[in-house]
Amino acid sequence: MNWFLILFPLTAMLFPALLMTLVQPQRSAKIDLAKARRLTAWLWLATLSAVGLWAAVYFAFSPRAAFYLWPLFFALWFGFWGRLMRVKNPDWVSMPPADLPSRSASLTPRLTQPAVPAWSTRMIWLAWAACFAAVLIIVDWSVLRSADAALASRRSMGWLALAISVGIVFIAPLVMFCLRLDRREPQTLDPDGSPELLELYSRRRTQRAWLFVGLGLTMILLQGSIAITMALISSGALPEQQTSTMLAWAAGIAGSIVGIAGAIVGTMSSIQAARINRRLRELTQASA
Repeated sequence: MNWFLILFPLTAMLFPALLMTLVQPQRSAKIDLAKARRLTAWLWLATLSAVGLWAAVYFAFSPRAAFYLWPLFFALWFGFWGRLMRVKNPDWVSMPPADLPSRSASLTPRLTQPAVPAWSTRMIWLAWAACFAAVLIIVDWSVLRSADAALASRRSMGWLALAISVGIVFIAPLVMFCLRLDRREPQTLDPDGSPELLELYSRRRTQRAWLFVGLGLTMILLQGSIAITMALISSGALPEQQTSTMLAWAAGIAGSIVGIAGAIVGTMSSIQAARINRRLRELTQASA
């Protein structure tokens, strides 16, 4: 798995700078190109510094130690990428564009119009219930109640499996909250109230809602699988030493998958916002 220890942190660190190279400067608004170039240089300097730190830790200590530097992505994304994008192409990070001379808004009540069918959100609850029930059935309750020191590690695995299976229930209401918050987002229109923009907003809201549901379901299934594996170790159905090593790898990969999925959701949302803002500006200027 050394390839994963190398590729994941490097991809995370390089992603903000590489994505920025694909974003064209906004041509329909006043852009400070000198400031954009200066911030671009700072972004690449910070990126190369992060990669250099990773390489130093990799060769001085171990690939596993270097792997845990991947959260530097957040410093690069929020500390440099966001500031640069607000200068280079504000459409990616701001809805609606602040430089429009006039605009209107859709007053359609969307809180009662879910973007995804009800069965999709019920699947999240069902997935959690299935994982929780499986842990309750598999875990060896006699081991949990035992005071035998020889069973201490299996007892810890059992209680941890129960804690994880209970804790992931909060993912479901978090997804519901995100879906509700998404429906509250304002839909800014051009002065003529173009149906095209309404369709673009509706498509973006639907795609983002499915991404939220998919991300929530993925998190529950991944963490639920980890909890079930711990319950199997606690009950003696799986060998503890070998399975614990595999479980540590699985937990790391699962966390990485969730992080990648979250980055995909954010990036796709920014791309869709940029498209809507660009079309909104074009329609507003055409009706002026």
